[in-house]
Amino acid sequence: MQKINPEFLYDYDVDADNRVRNIFWANASCKGSYEDFGDCVTFDTTYKTNKFHMPLGVFVGVNHHLQSTTFAIALVRDETIPLFEWVFKTFLRCKNNKLPICMLTDQCSSMKAALKTILPHTLHKLCRWHIMKKYKDHLALLYKAHEKLKDDLNAVLNHPLMPSEFERPWKDLIQRYNLQDDEVMNSLWDDRHEWISAYYKEIFCARMTSTQRSESMNCILKKNFVKEKHDLHLFAQQVDKCIQTRNAVEHAEIVANESEVKTTTQFGFEVQLSKVYTRAVFADFKETLYRSTAFRAERCPENPTKYLVHHYNRSDAFDWAMHNFQVVADEQKGVHELHAQNEAQEKHFRAVHNPELVHLMQSLNYG
Repeated sequence: MQKINPEFLYDYDVDADNRVRNIFWANASCKGSYEDFGDCVTFDTTYKTNKFHMPLGVFVGVNHHLQSTTFAIALVRDETIPLFEWVFKTFLRCKNNKLPICMLTDQCSSMKAALKTILPHTLHKLCRWHIMKKYKDHLALLYKAHEKLKDDLNAVLNHPLMPSEFERPWKDLIQRYNLQDDEVMNSLWDDRHEWISAYYKEIFCARMTSTQRSESMNCILKKNFVKEKHDLHLFAQQVDKCIQTRNAVEHAEIVANESEVKTTTQFGFEVQLSKVYTRAVFADFKETLYRSTAFRAERCPENPTKYLVHHYNRSDAFDWAMHNFQVVADEQKGVHELHAQNEAQEKHFRAVHNPELVHLMQSLNYG
């Protein structure tokens, strides 16, 4: 394949008996996708995709159309720390040593150890879905014993904006249901920094909380392209065919983006973003814009450049409903800064220069 395209990248590893132990490859489109969208990567392995039953590992990300995109493929003999170290080293070398900001995996201890060695500066997140699946039987017993525990636990996991807003309700929940000695709940707490989103709100994770994209790609390969009876050379060709099919889907979306997107408001920034964003991202933005109408903005009497934004629902059921978001909107300087405040706590989210957002804050001022 490298004869057809010099940008095709591959490597392999052999054991003491000169037998193939690991195989890694990425075609040119994979390399280009990683250049553009390689900030956040999911990695997952699956079995029985080939006649040798070698685990297949797929590096996957998300592109600007919110579609899954493949970065690289690896076949390994087993799932030990040295083999994963080889895979991650090769991945970096083939990607010109560009480090991902975030790597999302399941709870495989070998992966975790290898990532800590090879990618120490990359945030390693654990797949929330895998964690909850791992403990689903035990949690089912707890839910049966405590009627409201499931809803209360989901509220604690889903709604906190800050670490303290997770930790305080979690401790209250443990005390309320007398779960201080429950091993599963203690394990969930011990791993909280690796799977609770409140701990990495400021880290770009492409909105991914699970390895679902990698698993979906594995499922597509198994169902439509590769068979267990395939030899390795045919297996590689079929994987490449899958990647080319996904590229065709992306190209179709690029063509569809040439059509004009309709806006729903008269805000100048919505018109601007409709021309900048892809239609998939813009559709997501419009949903966020719609949800923003549930917030009320009031000018701060002590400072005319500050606004306090809060949700119309002031329920104390969730911490987010009690937030006052302090917005500094200086029209002369064109500065907009957002802070989240809850009691004595404050968290700075972002600072941007955008006069349109200043005008928006003024238009939302009902006071």
